[in-house]
Amino acid sequence: MARPLRIEFPGAFYHVMNRGSEHRSIFPEGNRHRGLFKKTLGEAVNKWKIIIHAYSLMDNHYHLLVETPLGNISRAMRHIDGVYTQRVNRSLDRDGPLLRGRFKSILVQKESYFLELVRYIHLNGVRAGLYPSPEFDKNGSHRDYLFPRHAPSWLERGTVLSYFQNQNQSPNRALDQFVNMGTSKEVDETFMKKRWPAILGQKEFVEWVKDEVMQDHENPHPEIPQMRVIVQNTLINPKLILKKVSSWYKKNRRESSLNIKEKREKKWISMRFLKEYSQASYQRIGELMGGMSKRSVEKFITRNNFESSQNFKQIRQQLEKMSTVET
Repeated sequence: MARPLRIEFPGAFYHVMNRGSEHRSIFPEGNRHRGLFKKTLGEAVNKWKIIIHAYSLMDNHYHLLVETPLGNISRAMRHIDGVYTQRVNRSLDRDGPLLRGRFKSILVQKESYFLELVRYIHLNGVRAGLYPSPEFDKNGSHRDYLFPRHAPSWLERGTVLSYFQNQNQSPNRALDQFVNMGTSKEVDETFMKKRWPAILGQKEFVEWVKDEVMQDHENPHPEIPQMRVIVQNTLINPKLILKKVSSWYKKNRRESSLNIKEKREKKWISMRFLKEYSQASYQRIGELMGGMSKRSVEKFITRNNFESSQNFKQIRQQLEKMSTVET
């Protein structure tokens, strides 16, 4: 089978991952080799002008969130994987492959998925059961955001933190709260697949990539198998989400007969799905929910959780059908 062609253009964002050969450790000497890897990342930032927003260095694989102002993800990653492998082999007086081969990457639409990917990468160690929360993970960039004094100079923190300005707490603590809310079902399911889709983005972004970036491939290219089926989740109008939640409760039980817990559940489900399926800001959610403050919305979503309720699961199924589009 022909290898999939990389989709590259200036300003593109990617989630990048590679594993150890035969699932072996890619950091045989632990922190010493992680230090070599970080050194190699810093050199790649200077040489290839890439921008790294997040990282997670697990024992047998790594994750990076990379921005490429020059559209050169392949050259930069070949440098990182190749130089790092040489350095590890030299330190151990051996030769042979360290990584399994070609890195995996997925083109990411910044406007819709940038923060979701930061959160996914920062929670990598937690998902693996290694840490109770990301702030204890010394091998990921989350601690670099919380304790910047120890952050590597090549890590670009400003872009992520800019999303958390003008809140009632410091940007790094607001980010910490956001990350600890957990990743979305869509992102989790995307990266659980053996073969990643070529693009993670809304339908309009996928079409733009096909029409503008891939215009040199007007005829179907045998090296782009991932482009054949791309499942994307389109945004849903916030008012349609509220209507769907309200109609569900009216169908199953009259509004006036809901007890305090059920009203709280309905409120939380409405706010959670507004955030997930319309990507509304906390401020906008507050407006839609009758004038709540941004801070109140954030606290309510964070301090409550009704994901295990049947109402949550049934409404999610309906919204998934509304948002999923195949191209």
